[in-house]
Order: sequence, then structure tokens, then C-alpha cells
Amino acid sequence: MASDIFDSGVKDDALYEKMVEDVLGNFDFERVHKVMTCLDWKWREGIPNYYQLIKTAKDLLERVLKKDIKYIGTGGFTATKEVFDDGDIRLGLYFSVADWESESWEISKKEN
Repeated sequence: MASDIFDSGVKDDALYEKMVEDVLGNFDFERVHKVMTCLDWKWREGIPNYYQLIKTAKDLLERVLKKDIKYIGTGGFTATKEVFDDGDIRLGLYFSVADWESESWEISKKEN
């Protein structure tokens, strides 16, 4: 069942809208706007306003729900989707100023 949801995206429009609204309603867009203003972080039209931030986040959340992807991001935002074995789905929304992930490293076992 979980693979069906992940492969084809969430089909229940009312359910995914509720999931998206839950994330948007609990996310601190004012804080993001303050950070972007302080850093002079501009998108194409300049520093986005509060409503542009919400619109962008909503678009990312809807896209990650409907597509066969685990995450998608732009402009500092990353929307994530985790599908559990029982079919439950967890959505996440993150705003990152800086991050780093190492390349994969081959780890050899020491022989005794």
C-alpha cells in the first residue's frame, strides 16, 4: 500500500490539502522573512514578501505529495515526504541558510 501511495502520489485531494495546510499553519514564515531581509537574500524580484514565501512553500509541498519524489527545494526551502510501511505519510518543510553533506566514503573493515 505504501508503494502505491509513493508511486502515484496522494490521490485524495482533501487529505493532501489538509496535510499541506497543517504544515503551512505551523511553519514560522515571519522568521524566514526576517532572516532573508537581514541577509538581503533575494529571489528574482527581490526579497520575497510573506505571501510569496507561503505560495512557494505550498507549491513545493503539493509537488512533493503528488510526485514520485522524496524531496524538492528552491530558494532556501526544502519540502520532504516520508512514506511509512503502513501507508502513513509525513510531510516536512525546512528553510536552510547553510548545509553540507559529505560525499560517500568507502569504509573498510579492519582485519584483526
